[in-house]
Amino acid sequence: MRFAERVARAGARLRQAEPLMRLMSRDAFGRVQADLDRRLMVCAQFALHEQAVVQAALQGQLPWMQPAGVGAGDTFVPDAEAVVAGLPDLVDITNQTEADWSRGASALLRALADDAAAMQVDLADGVIRDIDPAMSDPHDGGRMTAVLALSDGRILVYKPRPLDMEAQFARLVRWLSDAGIGPRIDAAPVLARAEDHGWMGFVAHDPCRTQAEMEGYWQKAGGLYCLLTILQATDIHRENIVASGGCPVLVDAETLFQPRPWAMGASSPQDLLRDTMMLPPFGADTASDFSAFCSRAGDATAIRVAGPGGTDAPYRLPACQNLPHLGGRFHGAEDYPDALTDGFAWMFRDLVQHRDALSADGGPLRAFATARGRYVARGTQSYGAMLRASLSPAVLGQAGGRRAMLRDQLRETRTDRSPATFEAQELNALARMDVPRLTCRPGDPGPEGHWRAPLQEVCDRLAMLSGDDLPHWLAGMPPLTTAPRRVG
Repeated sequence: MRFAERVARAGARLRQAEPLMRLMSRDAFGRVQADLDRRLMVCAQFALHEQAVVQAALQGQLPWMQPAGVGAGDTFVPDAEAVVAGLPDLVDITNQTEADWSRGASALLRALADDAAAMQVDLADGVIRDIDPAMSDPHDGGRMTAVLALSDGRILVYKPRPLDMEAQFARLVRWLSDAGIGPRIDAAPVLARAEDHGWMGFVAHDPCRTQAEMEGYWQKAGGLYCLLTILQATDIHRENIVASGGCPVLVDAETLFQPRPWAMGASSPQDLLRDTMMLPPFGADTASDFSAFCSRAGDATAIRVAGPGGTDAPYRLPACQNLPHLGGRFHGAEDYPDALTDGFAWMFRDLVQHRDALSADGGPLRAFATARGRYVARGTQSYGAMLRASLSPAVLGQAGGRRAMLRDQLRETRTDRSPATFEAQELNALARMDVPRLTCRPGDPGPEGHWRAPLQEVCDRLAMLSGDDLPHWLAGMPPLTTAPRRVG
């Protein structure tokens, strides 16, 4: 059922065509090949399941049609390549997926070679001892964040996109620290950058050592929550924060200065606080919690993941890296509401006090003007639902049917955040199994004036704030004391 032969052929071609494959150990290359198999299975899973169900029915009800030596109770394993060949759109998708996989692997190796001197990496054979090649959603031709374990013991994070936002955020955090503003927070280190990719240092999930450190963690978390809210951030969910000892570290900053279309109206503190996704937006009434500071573990959401044949199962949250650990358990913001609120208030007052220096020409906020960020027109879950629906055999059996179905879905689910001007980009990305990445810059207005320059919005809002506004902002925070409890 798996694509073993196809993966082996693709791997052989890649090794022959890409001389830098020598940088990968045998184990690392095995992980990369396994990722191709996984990607192909994602494309074909529904078609393979349908074929297996049909054949099982035939075996039970029409025994004279069984292959020789197969009993009615035996499990049928479909031939993956034969199933793909019978569905025109699936042929195109799997071929595109394989081509994207090959190009992505080569791009990673060339990026490492180009940036080796800057990161002091010895390009010896097998320097990539191990790799996790699929640490993010696929964007821009199947490219995903990868974590590399090098033979010298270091761990590097490769991101196949510009790291402008991360670099500027690190500079802002240093500026705040040097000025003594708010509780001291840390930023993930940016090691090297290029136009289309960058490297970051790996941030490990380490436990807190003492109760005092845990208290300090949540005070820093409150400061970070305030800062990111003021910076009009969104998509700061459980996978974008790592609890590193006594500090929460933001490891993905591409959605800072998130544009807010004119049609959405003026942003209230409650809107901005909710849209960060750092806390469950409706407290105990939040059925599906992916937040950075209150998320749970295990079967912890109300989301059901569609499976083959109309089946579904609870969505299982990945391993918990975003919450601090002490005394044998994870601790969420609902356990430390006072510390989080204190840290938020501390950062708020200090930002208001230093707002002129922050927003001045040449100041740390203005430096974000040309940074390339990501506009979140729709949630990843929405895109994922469209992709799953587009992989049904009924859709894949019609040449061009999948693209037409995706176009209809985009139009039917259009909102103020996903205007028609982005439809072509979204469609082209989804057609090749990508989650769309729509680029924006904080200093620029939206296409056709769809939104005001977010950087100017942030600076104008900051200029109007005073310490007297703090109670209103605190009142807009989700009710921590009633946040849903974690499972496990």
